[in-house]
Amino acid sequence: MASSLRRHLLHSALLLLVLVATISVLPGHVDAASCKRCPTGESDESGTRVEVNITLSVSPEDGGRIEVNGDEFKGDVFVAFQGDVVELEAVPARGYEFAGWTGSLTSDENPWETPFYNHKSITANFVLEREDLSFHEKSGLSVDIPDGTEALDPEGNDLDDVSIEVIKAHDIPDSMMAVSRVYEVAPSGATFDPPITLSLEYDRDSIPASVDDDELAVAWFDEEAGEWTPLESDVDEVDGIVSAEVSHFSEFCVLSPAPESASGVSAAFGTPLTSPGFSLSQLDVSPSSVSAGETVDVSVLAHYEGSSAEGVSQVVLRVDGIVVDEQQIKLSAGDSADVTFTFTATADGPHEVDVNGLLTGFSVTAAVVVAPAALSQAVALAQQDESSFQLEMPSLPSFSWPGGLQPAAIAITAVVVVLLLLLPVVRRRILRYRYDI
Repeated sequence: MASSLRRHLLHSALLLLVLVATISVLPGHVDAASCKRCPTGESDESGTRVEVNITLSVSPEDGGRIEVNGDEFKGDVFVAFQGDVVELEAVPARGYEFAGWTGSLTSDENPWETPFYNHKSITANFVLEREDLSFHEKSGLSVDIPDGTEALDPEGNDLDDVSIEVIKAHDIPDSMMAVSRVYEVAPSGATFDPPITLSLEYDRDSIPASVDDDELAVAWFDEEAGEWTPLESDVDEVDGIVSAEVSHFSEFCVLSPAPESASGVSAAFGTPLTSPGFSLSQLDVSPSSVSAGETVDVSVLAHYEGSSAEGVSQVVLRVDGIVVDEQQIKLSAGDSADVTFTFTATADGPHEVDVNGLLTGFSVTAAVVVAPAALSQAVALAQQDESSFQLEMPSLPSFSWPGGLQPAAIAITAVVVVLLLLLPVVRRRILRYRYDI
């Protein structure tokens, strides 16, 4: 009986040892089995969860970064809980683009959401993006090379580099004029199949008044022939852009038909000629209201930002459509200067000022002269008939004596005058006699 009990206790002890060893070796599985664990690692009873390590890396190292659940990840290992859904997003650095996830799991999704149950190692892969050839906003030129275009350099190898430089215009025929910058797109001789689209901005202010925008064309310079060849072009008047298809690189610009006269002002249209890149602004008239005979100053700011080292512009002043004065201005690239005209206003009323298409106005009032009142009266009298002009003298009252009494009257008057003269003397003598003084 005792022996049976000892065997039973020994068997129980062995089973207990086996159970403890199993639990120590497989903690996650035993815990899940004993606690009815769900796939996410959560326990209905104890809430214990199993951690998993997600090792993240970037290739190449400067190709970009990884964001985990919307936050930038700066370490090597991200710790999650078994069964958690984690969002990974690859953010390319400038000049790179995302190429896909590789490692323990692979995917092309970005952002990418996936649950994790075990330790994983994942790499975000980036590649250099195709060179951006658009310089439209920076320099006025846009090159569009669509995907699938066969682009070859002059030696027939794949084209891997493009450069664009603004150069000085040359050899433009007299019948044409450049209304854009001149660009050298290199390498010269590079070819494209199918042709690519080249777009250039043009200067609206440089187009002669006699030329419509749809007459403009992109042209390339043929070095062998030494001449410019216009291409079939599309004109966007709203944005001021001319586009054409080209199959090779060379020098390019936008050409416009030149006006009939090549000097100063067009004889047919009265249009001032201006070098491409030359602009006028800040038109001002001082004073804006003057009297007839006074001088008026008209000023305008000239600025040159063209491709040539020096630009020339004919600045013409018109008053009411009539040319009053003109000046020829020469400026170096990037320079500005004030252009001033002075003239004498004569005709009364409002007037329009036009300087190369810039408009403003001023007014002239008649001169008013205020004369003294006496002078005005004298002028008025002088304008009357000379026979009616008389200078009136003040008249004295007249007195007539009765006939025959004039001599006696004279004598009496004389006596009275003498008595009046002697009266003071007689008065003094009487006073002396009376008062004995």
